[in-house]
Amino acid sequence: MIKETNFQHLTKLYQSYISEISWNQEPTSLYEPFDYIMQQQGKKIRPLSLLLSYGLFSDTLTAALPAAYGLELFHNFTLIHDDIMDQAALRRGKPTVHQKYGESSAILSGDAMLLESLQMILKAAGPRNAITRLFINSGIEVCRGQAMDMDFENSQSVRLQEYLQMIEKKTSVLLGCCLQIGAMLADQPEKTCNTLYQIGLNLGNAFKIQDDLYGDSTSFGKTRGGDLIQRKKTILILTLLEDFDQKGQQEILAHYQKQRTPQEQLAFYEDILDRHDIKNRARHTFEDYCNRCYSEIKNLDLNEHGMQQLTQFVSLVLNRNY
Repeated sequence: MIKETNFQHLTKLYQSYISEISWNQEPTSLYEPFDYIMQQQGKKIRPLSLLLSYGLFSDTLTAALPAAYGLELFHNFTLIHDDIMDQAALRRGKPTVHQKYGESSAILSGDAMLLESLQMILKAAGPRNAITRLFINSGIEVCRGQAMDMDFENSQSVRLQEYLQMIEKKTSVLLGCCLQIGAMLADQPEKTCNTLYQIGLNLGNAFKIQDDLYGDSTSFGKTRGGDLIQRKKTILILTLLEDFDQKGQQEILAHYQKQRTPQEQLAFYEDILDRHDIKNRARHTFEDYCNRCYSEIKNLDLNEHGMQQLTQFVSLVLNRNY
């Protein structure tokens, strides 16, 4: 059992590992975008969660590093393609890959990154077939979540439950996959692996809902009220729609899409959300997912140190204190 499984220790180990990886390959038009996006300052929650999960049951983390990097490659592949679909100009404060290298190069580099991520997963020791199946199935779920997200942009009848299903597929499934693969690499029983997967789902859902709720904080890297100004269908708007019949929902959505200045849009909807106590109601949903995480942790057969490390990990992610 490793003595210190915390973000600082895991980050240092992971950064040391990836510093030895070079994408200085030919053709440069294919591989230069790899380095560009992989060297950007992201949260690295997915590889760190895999390493933490593995470290709960193993004395050394070395064997889990290739899979951890593979999952981060996959995550960044999804970001490249998401940014193309969203026509996003910036990612982590820098030009997106398609803005810097062109759309065709970005698509092709994203495709190659997906395949390279699978190569890294296949380097993992342990139940390789089962791990690969989980990785592929999780990737398919991420694609389904992205498709749902795009469909929601033009839909006039999105339900809150559908939104929760979408964020679980698009965001949370991959986090669950990372935690489960960590346990699988450590040769843990199926019950333990499945429990860690559920922790990842609940943590991912809480993490995304937290963005919707508190995304006006500078620590979240978002503009105050940015989602309302951009007219996104977040948990706040969809919780509000639950209070209305179909006609009322259509009227709310029509008002939501109406052209206003950013200041007018923000003031208009913050007033409606306050009058319907929406933020408190959405906060209850957030807290429910948090409580599910902590309850699932108690179901694991871990010693006190392991319980503390996993609980601390969940708290750090939710507090963005890393």
